[in-house]
Amino acid sequence: MKKLLRLGCLLVLLLVCAGCALGVVTRAPGGVPKPSVPTLGLVKFTFPVHRQAGDREDQYALWLENPRTGTHFKTLAVTSYVATQGFKKDPGILPVWEQHAGIVFMIGPREKDVNVMLVPTPPSGTRTYLWYCDNDAGTEAMPAGTYRYYLEGNSRKKAHVLYAGSITIGTKPDRSQALAETVTGVQPQVVGTVQAAFIPCGSTGSI
Repeated sequence: MKKLLRLGCLLVLLLVCAGCALGVVTRAPGGVPKPSVPTLGLVKFTFPVHRQAGDREDQYALWLENPRTGTHFKTLAVTSYVATQGFKKDPGILPVWEQHAGIVFMIGPREKDVNVMLVPTPPSGTRTYLWYCDNDAGTEAMPAGTYRYYLEGNSRKKAHVLYAGSITIGTKPDRSQALAETVTGVQPQVVGTVQAAFIPCGSTGSI
């Protein structure tokens, strides 16, 4: 029995080491663990998904940008096909996210940051993703202020939509709804209007 226990422990250790060597990161979208540093609170993003086609054809990304600099600083969720293969094999599936996130240049640690937010293309229904008001790597708290969020969806490269909105984080709750900036193709789109709600740290508000 002791030999079996030692063998089991050794196997677990080897798997952990292998995961570290490969840069594997497990981080559950929608239930993202709180970062190691205190932050101002969290933002809940909610939107509907309307499946139109197959997993490789229905794609979306949800991300955040700094409105002062216009730069992407965190991808909250991106469907796995477009982030790992689609941008190379079939560029333009999510053209705005691909450009703003600089996916082509995401190698090494930068690619790892995106990998933690890969999600499979889900079935139709309401999806919820959380942002704990941290940076891309989850190592720093973002300062109080207003941030831009974007939701881009595409199906078969024939139905494309881009939503944009702003949310303010600080000491008071805030809510907003994104507006559609670009809509092409048939309705309904693969993703619908995204709602955002900021809940300050220590608030009794529910997520």
